[in-house]
Amino acid sequence: MRRLCDLALRALTRLVLGIFFRRVEVVGGHRLPAGGPTIFLGNHYNALIDPALALGWLPPGVRMLAKSTLWRQMPVGLFVRLAGAVPVYRQVDRGVDTAKNVEMFARCWRILGEGGSIALFPEGLSHNEPALQPLKTGAARIALGTAARYPEADLSIVPFGLVFEARDRFRSRALMEIGHPIELRRAAAWHGWDLSAGETEQETVRSLTAEIERELAAVTLNYASWEEAEIVRRAADLWVSEQEGVGAGHRLKPGLPYQRAFAEGYADIKRLYPRETAQVRRRTAAYARLLDLTGLTDRQVTSDYPPALVARFLAHSAFELLVLLPAGLAGTVINWLPYKIPRWLVPRLPIQADQHATYKVMISLFLFPAVWLTLGWLAWRWWGPGVALPLLIVSPLSGYAALLLKERCQRLVVESRAYLLLRGPQMLRGPGTLAERLRARRRELLGSIRSLVDAYQAAQE
Repeated sequence: MRRLCDLALRALTRLVLGIFFRRVEVVGGHRLPAGGPTIFLGNHYNALIDPALALGWLPPGVRMLAKSTLWRQMPVGLFVRLAGAVPVYRQVDRGVDTAKNVEMFARCWRILGEGGSIALFPEGLSHNEPALQPLKTGAARIALGTAARYPEADLSIVPFGLVFEARDRFRSRALMEIGHPIELRRAAAWHGWDLSAGETEQETVRSLTAEIERELAAVTLNYASWEEAEIVRRAADLWVSEQEGVGAGHRLKPGLPYQRAFAEGYADIKRLYPRETAQVRRRTAAYARLLDLTGLTDRQVTSDYPPALVARFLAHSAFELLVLLPAGLAGTVINWLPYKIPRWLVPRLPIQADQHATYKVMISLFLFPAVWLTLGWLAWRWWGPGVALPLLIVSPLSGYAALLLKERCQRLVVESRAYLLLRGPQMLRGPGTLAERLRARRRELLGSIRSLVDAYQAAQE
């Protein structure tokens, strides 16, 4: 029964997040252990979306550690129970008895000792900061306590980093990167740790926590400020389009190593080349403002729009719209209200930014079925089961068709507008050639970035 519940919850999580996010990418999946006791550790700045991604894309059967107050919150409490989660009694939670963490540690040791796996977020809480926060020592204490109580257990600690294109935006993209496992026995032999001492040896706990922090930092993106994050992201996106081609921008994976390299080297570059760095910042901001004002993307600026490709795009778009139109229109009528309510309501709630996506998903998860059931009940009363049952089947399917129809329409409008601005008749483009002006700004910015990269690489050699 437990196995069936795990698989059902995993499928539900993948379905829901597969709709909320346009794409969830996994990098380094080959590093996931085939079995054995494992502690999965991730960064945490998107509230309940983070554990949902862990449940959906880590191996089945992983037991999440979650704050104890969630068990009192409905409907979240239902999900943490179904997931077999382990409650953590945090000092920051009002009215919580932290002495109960003795039970939490004992349960984690037992799960791992029996060959199971757990997952937790060692920062301790979800946050809105642009970098990892100092890690708590709980993960290290769980690992060392397991090693002392179950000497035969070959325990691994696997970090995973979560990266979001826009963490609270519907149909954005998310990425999970699996890091290099820390094999506890091998790490203990290398550092000279005495695993028999368990979680009581404070120096070992601190040393293992530092090791975990290094490995977790290697699979996350960390910045000094959100302003720096935006500058680095835009510069890295521009660089990756030159190195990998414009098609790489459709996924997060190709740009991740460049973005991480830029982020890691930014502080040194700013210190060594302050004038050049300031110039890159100004040119990046200016190019970004131009793109925002014109509503264009960097990919569109660099596109040549060959006639054959444009013709194929228009023909393909027309075919998709014709196929999706009937079901999409019906789905729009049926699902318009539950689609709009979370988008309108959540920004007005007194909650932190890291909780927006969670509330949107949770509200939608119950609002959509409620609307479908209400419509089915009304149809049953007015027209009988012959209409009600097909309506209950059609409502979710037509809703997905409506989503696809909306995206295809938006894409057609956006690409048509870009084509007219960049390649259309001169009267539509205004005085001068917009494409040439944007490309000139882009070349200047790319040249500045290339000079900085070359100078930094030369300094490192």
